[in-house]
This record gives sequence, C-alpha cells and structure tokens, in this order.
Amino acid sequence: MGNFWLFGGSAYESTGLIGPFDDLWEYSPSSGEWTWESGSDVVDTSAAVYGTRGIGSISNTPGSRVQAYTWVDASGNLWMFGGGGYDSTGTPGDLNDIWEYSPNSSEWTWVGGSNLANVSGVYGTMGSRLANATPGARCCGSVWTDSSGNVWIFGGIGYDSTGAMGDLNDLWEYSPSSGQWTWVSGSNVIDATGVYGTAGSASADTVPGARDGASSWIDSLGNLWLFGGENPISLTEFNDLWRYSPSSGQWTWMSGAGWQYSPSSKQWTWMSGSDVAGVTGMYGTMGVASASTLPAARDGASSWSDSSGNLWLFGGGVTATITNAFNDIWEYSPSSGEWTWVGGADVANADAVYGSPGSASPDITPGALSHASNWTDSSGDEWIFGGFGGSGTDGGIGGTSGLGYGGVFNDLWRWSPAP
Repeated sequence: MGNFWLFGGSAYESTGLIGPFDDLWEYSPSSGEWTWESGSDVVDTSAAVYGTRGIGSISNTPGSRVQAYTWVDASGNLWMFGGGGYDSTGTPGDLNDIWEYSPNSSEWTWVGGSNLANVSGVYGTMGSRLANATPGARCCGSVWTDSSGNVWIFGGIGYDSTGAMGDLNDLWEYSPSSGQWTWVSGSNVIDATGVYGTAGSASADTVPGARDGASSWIDSLGNLWLFGGENPISLTEFNDLWRYSPSSGQWTWMSGAGWQYSPSSKQWTWMSGSDVAGVTGMYGTMGVASASTLPAARDGASSWSDSSGNLWLFGGGVTATITNAFNDIWEYSPSSGEWTWVGGADVANADAVYGSPGSASPDITPGALSHASNWTDSSGDEWIFGGFGGSGTDGGIGGTSGLGYGGVFNDLWRWSPAP
C-alpha cells in the first residue's frame, strides 16, 4: 500500500497561530505513522527559495502556500502548481510556479513558471502548445492527470490575460516531458459566464462558467469530470456536473446547475438546469439511485473515482454567503447518469462521531468538512484528512478558527465502500 503525502495549507502551528505552511508530511498506512519530511514548523515562512530552474537542491523550498494544484507522477514524484503563498521576494499573492519533489533525494526542483506573485496569464492561440504560454497565477482550482502523464487544470481564483483578478474558467494541459502548456478551452478573461446548452449533449460552444473550489475526477476513458464550485463575485454556488472529452475537445453539461443569492432580497434563485428544489439538494432514499437525486450546490468537496469508473463525492460547503459544510457521501454512475446518496447526513453542519481510533462502525462518521485532503489506497478505500468544519459547535465541528468556519482539523479517516 502506497504512502500519502501532504503539503502546506492553512493550519495551526505548535504555538497556536494559524496561517499558511510549507511543511511536507508523509503518512504510512501500514505503520499508521506520520513523518515530517521537509519545510518549517511555523507559519508564514516568507520567501520561497527557488534556486536554479531545473536543478534540485536540499535548500530549495516552495514557500508557505494554500490551495495549490497537486499531483503525483508515475515515478512517485510529487508535483505542485501555483496556489496562494509567498514568492522569491517574500511578497504574498497568487503563484504560477511549478515544483517537483523527489522522495528519493528529498529535494525540491523549481520546474517552471514565474518566481514572482500575481503574474498575468499568457494564453497564445487556443489549442497550440507554445513555449511561452502559461496560466496566470492562481489558486483553488481543479486538477487531473491522464494516462499519458499529462496534467490538466481548470479555473480557480487568479489572474487573466489582462492582469485582472477573479474567477476563471480556462482549461489548460501541461506536458511534463516538454515543459509546455496548452490553452485548451474557456475564456482568457475572468468571470466568464457558463454556456450550458442541452443536458447530455456535447457542443463546441458549451463550457462551464468561471468558478473555484470545484471537485474533479478522471474516468477510465480519459474524460475529465467537474462538479460544483463557487463564484464569490456573483455569490453563486453550483451543483452542476460536467464532462470534458480530450478526444473531441468538447464539454458536456451532464446535470444540475447553480444557485444565486441576492444580499438585497436575502433570497436564493435557481439559475438553470434540472427542476429540483432547495439548495440543500434532493437526497431521496439512502442507497437508492434516482434520476431526481442530486447533491446540494457546494465547493471544496473531496472527490475520487473507483475501479468501476464511478465517481464519488464527500462533504464540501456553501461558503459564498453562509457558513455551512456537509458530511454526505455521494456516488455518480456515468453509465446510468444517476446520483446515489450513500452516507452521511442530509443536513448541513453534522457533528462527527469518532468512536475508538482504528475501529470501524456503521455509526462512526466524520463531521461536516470542506476543503479536506483525500487519497485513495490500493484497496479502493478512501482516506480523508483535516479540512474546515461548518458553523456548528459540537463534536467534530467545534471551536473558532477565525476563517468563517467552525474549526480546522487534523483528524484522519478511512472509508471503505465495501460492506
């Protein structure tokens, strides 16, 4: 069973202060032990140390950052793009640098992108791989890796081609072998509106709207899947499901859509899509798939796919206007096009039930969590670590973090889909 890796994020240090970290941790499921591999044990360690592009060094460090795009390659090396953190001068902001970490040498290598914060995107021509094309600095987006080892990123909060900052809906492909980016889809300016078209029908014009915090999966055919997210500018939370086909270069809106909140009227409006009622979603009967069942609009949900090609979703929250988080588990079947509510509560801000460490029970469950880290092991079990709790005060979501959430956690959970 492979080990899990965790880098940075916003958390509490040993003195109780909260902020971004640059610490790298490794967890061994076989021993049940964590190892602190690199980085500092205090928050806000200021400037990143880039060194020389393309050359690894034990002195290099990406610097403290949050909400970066991360992945692991076929050789077990760790990769990271962007996020919100500190550049080479110690200036805080969004980043577009690419880093590679080798567990064998314990060295970070600055691979590409700028060593300065808040740089604009260089888009070039859509569909053309260019040496100088690069996404603008950003955080909080979605990432996939395909069977060829190429990396895909979508959206997030960042800088467009004009230097404006906001939510993005651009899709990029990165080739580690060539070190080049390709702008594949979406707009080169911020806050682009989605074009839904007809549910289930691909179109050259169809495209998700600008957003951050969307969940992502890749299926066995290499299609990219995207669920939900938020646009804090328009105060919109989404529960729409999208599929992108790299072979056709087209998006398909599969189900759901978005909700918009009006601060002046204090009312929610269903923007488009299927005729479902209530931002809390349509849960139906637990364990029973249905065409009318649909998760609530949310961002920051943990996501993964199983060996059968089904898509899974855990938790997430509604953070554009109110502080709610979920602990529900959902399964989506691409073959039937139906969602199934598998576990967890059908209300927001549910408390955790911990039980005894290492002991499984049908009654044990994590509390409501948003922006948790997750990994899938070789047995198909899912592991969930940390995250932000909802606005409740008991059980797994107590405390005050100062982040608009009920608390920040370092609890580690394992969930098995097998009965």
